[in-house]
Amino acid sequence: MELIKYGCKVHIVRPPPSEYCRTIIAMHGDGKHSDNRCWIGTLLGLIDHNVELISVSMPGYGQSTGKRSLFRSEGVEVIHELVQSLGLSTIIIMGRSVGGRNSVMYSHQHINMVSHMIL
Repeated sequence: MELIKYGCKVHIVRPPPSEYCRTIIAMHGDGKHSDNRCWIGTLLGLIDHNVELISVSMPGYGQSTGKRSLFRSEGVEVIHELVQSLGLSTIIIMGRSVGGRNSVMYSHQHINMVSHMIL
């Protein structure tokens, strides 16, 4: 998925289309080898639970392009643009490490869009 404002492509792992009742946006941490693959086990565990988990590699991580510094400086805005691009109105946001910090900040700034937060 290309995020025009930031001039980068953000790689996401998303299950095939289905009738999901909840969507989780998951952000990784800021470790040397961090990317969206850290959530694959979680994604597989949720397949039969009517939950869509969208695992995001933030800019500069994994297969995403762009500057890594965007994860810390603009992470909330990057996630918001992604959520809007996907046409989502309500999400569950999940993150670890810096992804957890961005989850808290996103929930505070977009309180009407977040039903739950998982840290």
